[in-house]
Amino acid sequence: MLEFSDQPRSQAQTEFTDILKELVEGKSNAFGAFFFDSEGETVDYYSGIEEYQLKVAAAHLEIVARFSSQAHLKIFGCEHGEITFNASSIEFRAICLGQGYHLGLITSSDKTSQVRLKTALARLIPEIKKAARL
Repeated sequence: MLEFSDQPRSQAQTEFTDILKELVEGKSNAFGAFFFDSEGETVDYYSGIEEYQLKVAAAHLEIVARFSSQAHLKIFGCEHGEITFNASSIEFRAICLGQGYHLGLITSSDKTSQVRLKTALARLIPEIKKAARL
């Protein structure tokens, strides 16, 4: 079960914070958004979820994304892809952005939230890639 927290961040804001904040506080209804690297290290995050839980989720998603990206590279010859899995009413998603970086999301799995998320991602993924110089 997700634990929500109103504790302050333990790391300084980066150029990604406002983009991730928009995913969480905007119309997409995400519980948490995080930008992580190929080592599972959370580069930045924004969440209402307790920070430790979010960072553990990022590390686990990195493992899944790594294997997914390797399979994707073998099949399609590129490193852009997405893996999604559901746990009850929660959806976990890792979107490969390239060069070993991923966008991780924890969202509601209801259809309305997913439509809103898709719209937000179409607009915000290019901003994340630009900020990351990908």
